[in-house]
Amino acid sequence: MIQKRFSSTSVPARNAINVAEEKISRLPNGLTVASVDLGGPVTQLVVAYRAGTRYEMPNEAGLVHHIRNCIGGDSQRYYGAQLLWQCGSAGATVNGMMTRDLLAVQMSVIRDRAPVGLSLLGELAQPAFKPWDVEDFKETLRIDRNYLKAYDLLLEDLHDAAFRSGSLGNYLYAKEETASQMVTGNAVLVGVNIPHDQILDYASSQFTLPEGSSILPKPSPYCGGEKRHKNLMKEAHVAIAGRGASLKSRKVII
Repeated sequence: MIQKRFSSTSVPARNAINVAEEKISRLPNGLTVASVDLGGPVTQLVVAYRAGTRYEMPNEAGLVHHIRNCIGGDSQRYYGAQLLWQCGSAGATVNGMMTRDLLAVQMSVIRDRAPVGLSLLGELAQPAFKPWDVEDFKETLRIDRNYLKAYDLLLEDLHDAAFRSGSLGNYLYAKEETASQMVTGNAVLVGVNIPHDQILDYASSQFTLPEGSSILPKPSPYCGGEKRHKNLMKEAHVAIAGRGASLKSRKVII
């Protein structure tokens, strides 16, 4: 009986789950394409540019925030309302994201509609920045700041104190009013739950991103220090942080 129980719990090797293979390709124009197919029903797509706030020049403070908020507006070939309507009809959701390193557009779409999603993402990731659109979206910058939580403000000041002499100290959110790095050398197209050949074929033949060489971030050394932000909040919010490991130090990270 004991032997029978143990044998019934063993899993044949042929039933073992295969680990999905990550595939990465680099096109002649400099665009990097990466994918992993987990077999899921929802495809996740991201176009990310090396164009976060650390790449802003001193006279460009708030530019990345403004660009992110322009995502969903008109592209060179289609109206923004048309693109968003097509996203809805395909069952897709779209988000614009920004960090100090990256500016990205993310889409979740039903796997069967991934080809349509790729085409829409390619347009949404390249706003036309028409003057009237830029003016209309300016008001959203102030709205974003009004909805910032104490944690968001704390992280902003934390980076300013830690990297006060470097680009990592740049603020994510525009303060008041406010060169594009949206070129192939600074871009990566990533897909999850999509065949690599499919996403690679789109990137090679349809993704009409302007060609350009990659840029390297300027060193932003950790300095340390302190910063205080006066506010009318009843609670005090405090953060203490120290120097972390660089992403280039694989041994330290692993």
